[in-house]
Amino acid sequence: MTQTNLPAVTPVGPGRPQYSEAVKRKLLLGLQGGYTRKAAAGFAGIHHSTFYEWIAKDPDFKQEVETAENVAEARYTATIRRAATGDRQDVRAAIEWLSRRRPAQWREKMSIDDKVLTVEEEIDEKLRDDELDRRLQALADEAVRRVSDRASGDAEADQGEAGSSDEPS
Repeated sequence: MTQTNLPAVTPVGPGRPQYSEAVKRKLLLGLQGGYTRKAAAGFAGIHHSTFYEWIAKDPDFKQEVETAENVAEARYTATIRRAATGDRQDVRAAIEWLSRRRPAQWREKMSIDDKVLTVEEEIDEKLRDDELDRRLQALADEAVRRVSDRASGDAEADQGEAGSSDEPS
């Protein structure tokens, strides 16, 4: 498979660039090569907000952008297909690209049970029984202290109210 060799992303210059066929071609070339929209804008020398404005204002351009993104997705999907059929392409790179560009379709799915298991493993590694006991005891001591402080504060308030009564004795 022939990969498009795209140059590095160029810095965005000052001022608002004019919509032109040359800038449009660079944007679409970047997208076909797998750039994100923001990276394609930088490659074309415009700010990404300008790119999004152009997409919003020109439905035909929006369609061309989506087609260019689909070309890149098809290229990386083909890499996965070839790797699965014996070609020696780097399937990990293609999967990584797809999972970042199309996360809803390509990211790894994790069930809630898997996540709970992972959290339990992390807790087990980080907090051994003796550490958990120490932390629980500290929490219990703090709770007892707060209850005791409240009780003594309430008792002092009651004594203060009883001693400062305005009624004659």
